[in-house]
Amino acid sequence: MKIYLKGNKPFYARVLHRDATGATLQILPNSYRTDNYFHGGTVYEIPTGNDPFDLEVAPPFGEETLIVYAASSPLGGLDLQEKGAFYQVKTGDQDTGVRTRGLKLQPVQGPQSGQSPAVSEFFETRQTVKTAK
Repeated sequence: MKIYLKGNKPFYARVLHRDATGATLQILPNSYRTDNYFHGGTVYEIPTGNDPFDLEVAPPFGEETLIVYAASSPLGGLDLQEKGAFYQVKTGDQDTGVRTRGLKLQPVQGPQSGQSPAVSEFFETRQTVKTAK
């Protein structure tokens, strides 16, 4: 299996795979490919010919979901556990998006401090795939 990513501006990405049983693995970044920064306007293939891993469809078969989070600033952390070359996501489904966005309280920057607030753009998409033997 190949995953293709393209953004309209530079972005950081996290790619998750939820299998037919509901278990979620982080495909990118992973122990082989830690770099998750991409330039805008370019199509990226995961994995590429340079990556020392392949994505192979394997049991359990059924309805699966690929989830891509992208942001213009580094993504927040998730609770992960090593599972081979990838990471099993231990963060609950309801918290994954929020933790990925990396939301935290920040002092207000504005006219009083002479600085504008930093703005980070965030995007999330899901693609359902059905796998079979």
